[in-house]
Formats: sequence, structure tokens, C-alpha cells
Amino acid sequence: MISNRKMYILQVKHILLSKAKTNGMIGDEKNMKTKIIIGILLLFLMIGVCFAANVNDFKGPNGWNNKGNGAFLGPVLGEGILVMEHNDENVKDYLDNVNVAIKKDNDSIMIYNDSDLSQHGAMEVVEKDGSKFIVQAWAGDEAGVDDAALKTTLQEFNKVNNVKPLET
Repeated sequence: MISNRKMYILQVKHILLSKAKTNGMIGDEKNMKTKIIIGILLLFLMIGVCFAANVNDFKGPNGWNNKGNGAFLGPVLGEGILVMEHNDENVKDYLDNVNVAIKKDNDSIMIYNDSDLSQHGAMEVVEKDGSKFIVQAWAGDEAGVDDAALKTTLQEFNKVNNVKPLET
């Protein structure tokens, strides 16, 4: 049997607990921990996004003019480099919307000829800071730059940016 004193203590605890619950004191501690954990996860996510590579992180080879947004113009009129984020949409748009003939030169470089734009070039996929990019060295057909020179341009670009082509 419970004594009167123990019964009184149990009633007081019950009253205090019910007041704490109605005032939001109990349960908020659990919510606060959840909010802190979510806040920390969001902070890590934002830091990761801030440090992710983008097309503006690349540099052109010596003598190339950076036009911004991953575009570089070469020393020869009608020659350039274009860096695009690698995603299925970019690849599909490029291959589906132009008249392009592509041949694989090796495991990492593709040589193309675009008759609609009267240009040709070499393309590769590189990875920088965990993000993949399509790098395209191109020249207008009238520029007099051959495929071997464009492959050399890609190699110079890779050296300057400390990246290696991925197998495609």
C-alpha cells in the first residue's frame, strides 16, 4: 500500500509534468535537437555547394582569351574552347540538335565534324572537384586548324587546369 506522503509526491510530479507539457517545456528538447541536427546538415550542404566546381573555375591555355562562362577564344581567328557542365541534357541537346559526325579517337577524346556550323573539333569529359564537365576544343573550317592541333589544345587545357580526361 502507498503511504499518503508517497501519494502526495506522485500527485505533485504528475501536476508538474502536465504543466511542463502544456507550457511546451517537455518535447521541445527533442524538437530542439532535431532542429540543431537539421541546421548542421544544411550548413554542410551549403558549404559543399559553395565549393563545387563550375565552368568559371577553368583557365585557358597560355595566349587564350577567357570570355567567361567557360568560353575561351584562341590565338587563331575562329578557334575556341567551350566548357559545359556534364549532364544528360547538355549531351542530348548537342547530339540531337546539330548535324554532327563523331568518331572516337581513343578512350577519352572524340573528334567531331559539324556540317551545320562549318566547324570541327575534339571533345572530352573531365572531372574537377567531384563535378564532370564536357570540354570542347573547336575551330571553324576556314580557320585552318586540324584535328591534331585541337587535340594538343585539349592536352594544354588539361595541363593548365590539372585535370585528366575520363574514359567515355
